[in-house]
Amino acid sequence: MTYTKKYRITSKFRFTMFMVIVLLCIVAIFNSLLGFYSASSLTNIQYKEIEVSTGDTLWSIASTHMPDNKDPRELVYELGKINNISDSHLEAGQTILVPIYEE
Repeated sequence: MTYTKKYRITSKFRFTMFMVIVLLCIVAIFNSLLGFYSASSLTNIQYKEIEVSTGDTLWSIASTHMPDNKDPRELVYELGKINNISDSHLEAGQTILVPIYEE
């Protein structure tokens, strides 16, 4: 005769809490393995290089290469900040970075 040990749940609350914690850990492990917690695609900004022509200003570059649905003042400020320049420091032949926006 084989003897099998029987387990008895003494506290339903503790058992339920244990199962909830185990399930949450399993879900968190699978989500991190599958990359659901990755935010790198949201924070990596891609840039393109633009060569400044004679007569170009940050305003004209912003209006040409950036989306129309944004405030141009913000775009000019962003261009200046990215390239560490102001409108008066633009020279023909200079290369500046312009962020690529998905529309």
